[in-house]
Amino acid sequence: MISEEEKEAILSKIEKCKLFWDRFYITDEGQVFTCNDETGQSAEEVYQAWLELKENPPKPQPTQVELLQAQIEELQKEKALQDVQIKTLNDRNDYNEDLIAELAMEVYA
Repeated sequence: MISEEEKEAILSKIEKCKLFWDRFYITDEGQVFTCNDETGQSAEEVYQAWLELKENPPKPQPTQVELLQAQIEELQKEKALQDVQIKTLNDRNDYNEDLIAELAMEVYA
């Protein structure tokens, strides 16, 4: 029979080992995940987060060049719309000038 001191020593070693293994999560595929001390996630929570990201990866952020290109395209669309509006106003102005000229000819004729 083992003494109480030996029993305590064995249990303390087992407890240390248990605490060590509690920091790991081993998947059915043999992957090993560890705790994340920065976020406070357990190893299993880290694994679940990894699965979520694997199934739903984040959308890549557009690059600076892509953002600038989108701005350029938007400005080009706005300019094209303004060009159409200017053309419409110029056409109306030409029409009004012609109308005024006709009326002036009738008045002074």
